[in-house]
Amino acid sequence: MAAETVVLLHSSGSSPRQWSALAGRLAASLRLHAVAPDLEGTRTLDEDVDHACRAIPAGHAVHLVGHSHGAAVAVKAALSGRLDVRSLTVYEPSLFAFLEDPEASPKVVGREITRLFETGEAEASARLYVDYWTTAGEFDRMPAEKRARMVARMGSVVNCFAALFHDEARPADLARLAMPSLVMSGRRSPGPSQDICEIVAGSLPNARLHHFSELGHMGPVTDPASVNAVIEEFLRDVARARKPERRAA
Repeated sequence: MAAETVVLLHSSGSSPRQWSALAGRLAASLRLHAVAPDLEGTRTLDEDVDHACRAIPAGHAVHLVGHSHGAAVAVKAALSGRLDVRSLTVYEPSLFAFLEDPEASPKVVGREITRLFETGEAEASARLYVDYWTTAGEFDRMPAEKRARMVARMGSVVNCFAALFHDEARPADLARLAMPSLVMSGRRSPGPSQDICEIVAGSLPNARLHHFSELGHMGPVTDPASVNAVIEEFLRDVARARKPERRAA
């Protein structure tokens, strides 16, 4: 049986550190090796898939776990056919191309975030980004150091929006992904993000959809314990299902 690695893919505004607690939990409870590549914000999802694939030990089967942009990369990695994918776990994949309406709020907001950044208003761009995915005024409530880190990351965020807007994957493509899948969504997230989760879960052949009633789009960052517990239990179920049954003597 091939060795297995969990690939943890972070959101565009975060870093691999968002998955540190989950990596520790999975190592302790399921003895799963984890890698968390730093997604640098390239201009295509395929480039991010390349970057993620380079972090995986040769010959290992993988469990893909992603949040937001990282979840979109996870879906693309599964679709690439380059990996032996044993399971797919996503929290609100930002597959904006799945939304047919050009005026869907993530598209409108993403275009404005990009415009602000490209006209030299990086702080305003960061404020709009943070407040859209959380709550109004959240950026200004953040400590100055955290605000500065967010502003510094906006070039990567803008590249992620470009990659997501121009990706060619569509819901029908997901019919090829037969592995066990978990799609998670927060009831306090923007409506279009919840809509994308419904589309993804409905298009995957072997998916379960889990709603967090009290969480929003940044749930894996704001309440990692709740989200990580659901991910761990799902991966435990995947492992149980794959164990061969013992034959009676």
